[in-house]
Amino acid sequence: MAVIYLAPGERLTIHPASGVKNVIKATVVSIGTVMVECIEEEPKYKNGA
Repeated sequence: MAVIYLAPGERLTIHPASGVKNVIKATVVSIGTVMVECIEEEPKYKNGA
């Protein structure tokens, strides 16, 4: 677990460990309020897969 301090308007993107598709984006709306989105990225295929 991590504690991250952000100023209002700052954005944070969390890329989980490799193999996990979901990316978490947190946007500070106002002091004490954070909007968190969970985005599922398209899988990335290697050539020949």
